[in-house]
Amino acid sequence: MGDEKFDLLIHFDSNRNKWNGQELLGILELEQLFQDMEGRFLIKESEFVNTVMVEVEKNPLEAYHLLLKSPTKVVSRAMYIESTVKTCGNQITERAIKCIGSKASPGDTFMVRCYLKKRRYINSCQKLIIRIENNIINGFKLQLDHEKPRWIVHLEFLGDKTGISVLETGSFI
Repeated sequence: MGDEKFDLLIHFDSNRNKWNGQELLGILELEQLFQDMEGRFLIKESEFVNTVMVEVEKNPLEAYHLLLKSPTKVVSRAMYIESTVKTCGNQITERAIKCIGSKASPGDTFMVRCYLKKRRYINSCQKLIIRIENNIINGFKLQLDHEKPRWIVHLEFLGDKTGISVLETGSFI
């Protein structure tokens, strides 16, 4: 299950009201939003409340951008995922480096950020970020910039799975 594929990771707002059905409302909202898209999509439950994974048959980045542009009632955060690996420092580092290496050019700026749901599988996000940053700087001659990076390497820790994406700064929610 560690390398289970998913293209979007969606978090639903659990603080909007006292009724605890935000996940169900969010799933219905996603189904309505994606119903006219070409290809099928599959919404998968995660081990975390109010968090689902979505696998998109065609054009996952298009689905992500559709979600960015659409007003939603219960989606609090969404993330495009271009690659998934087991939550293991070496696998995460290798995949993150491979993802940015296929997009960035020498001299480009970047930063690494992460969102950690639970600390069961990884001890220090900060140590992993520093290791990835150093490997990217040394391997691709990119410049670290926390203020205005061109590229963001985003790590999304979801238990034993980690989603990785590298997008230009303007492409994130």
